[in-house]
Amino acid sequence: MSSIGERIEVVRNKSGLSQEAFAETLGISRNSYFKYIRGHRAIPSDVFSAILEKYGTHPAWLHEGDEGLTNRTTSLLDEMKHILQAVDNRAEERGLSIEFDKRWLIACRICVERVMAAKQSEDVPEVAVSEIDNWLEVAQ
Repeated sequence: MSSIGERIEVVRNKSGLSQEAFAETLGISRNSYFKYIRGHRAIPSDVFSAILEKYGTHPAWLHEGDEGLTNRTTSLLDEMKHILQAVDNRAEERGLSIEFDKRWLIACRICVERVMAAKQSEDVPEVAVSEIDNWLEVAQ
């Protein structure tokens, strides 16, 4: 598994910039950049954030490598399946006939809202039946 420093170097190489030019875009010196990629110093959050924002890097990949990205993708897909099943079950309970595409969009919308809530708080509540019902009403 690669280190965070090695992954930052991958981002820099893809950008086509020298270490010095890349460091400048992050607002740090080449010397600091060298210490970060070699693991001699911890990478400050503002530098980490700058890499994400300026170079469109996925945070899970940058922080944890492919394993982190895979774990998060698997987790998100499991969450999506769970939400879609809840939407399907609720539509069936209510006797509603709603196209799969619409049920999928409802599940996506609920999932996005849950991801946004998770960014603001460690607690993510269970999917509420009332939330599903609101979206089913919109979809009809």
